[in-house]
Amino acid sequence: MAQYFRENQERLALVTTRNLDFPPHIHEKLELVYMVRGTSTAYCQGKQYHLRCGDFFLAFPEQVHHYTDSADCEARLIIADPARLFLDRHIWEKAPVSAVYSCDDPDLVQLLEIAVRDHLENDDRAVTLPLLSAILEKLLKHYSFSEQQVKDGMVSQLVRYCSAHFKEPLTIGDVSKALYVSSSHISHTFNEKLKISFPDYINSLRLDEAVRLLEHSDLSMEQIAEEAGFPTTRTFHRAFRKKYNISPSKYKTSGL
Repeated sequence: MAQYFRENQERLALVTTRNLDFPPHIHEKLELVYMVRGTSTAYCQGKQYHLRCGDFFLAFPEQVHHYTDSADCEARLIIADPARLFLDRHIWEKAPVSAVYSCDDPDLVQLLEIAVRDHLENDDRAVTLPLLSAILEKLLKHYSFSEQQVKDGMVSQLVRYCSAHFKEPLTIGDVSKALYVSSSHISHTFNEKLKISFPDYINSLRLDEAVRLLEHSDLSMEQIAEEAGFPTTRTFHRAFRKKYNISPSKYKTSGL
């Protein structure tokens, strides 16, 4: 699933995923999830949401968000450039009071399924973008908005810097020097606003990269560990097994 979050910079994504688990990230797209089955925990701008079947989760552009603890999960994921949609551009300047809407509108869900199916079968943006615009116009009527700005400058800086440098031997002291922010403030920001510690966040980025390499390369375990930024192969194996309850080599051969 990582490729949709990392590589979808120039295109539209409407996909079905059973792996809704990704570390804190930020981008200029909107990100919409509809839970078809199972549960997950989502975070947006430091707020925690427990997602269940029938829930929509919407992250606006420039909002830091992530997902964890997916269980028996199937979800529709949409990532799109808001500038390409036929909606009032000013809507993206505000912030939703809550990122979640528990849907009781079967027409909205049906429209979403049509859009996903059409995108998979035809990949015709002339059809998909108007459909997606209609979905969002209908969906946004169920959301309340505050005048609060969407962006959180410090969180955005931290997430962007770590995303760019996690393959390096990165410490909280390194980030502190690069961004001219105290280490204690960085630690507090991660724990309070991202709900994850700095070391765990860096590990999650490295693990995500390792999974991508396991799935899409023929590199050795030693090479993958090095490419993903782990200091040693042993550290890589220990962190991987802790998160996925399986060794990297078994993950690769099992095709999970």
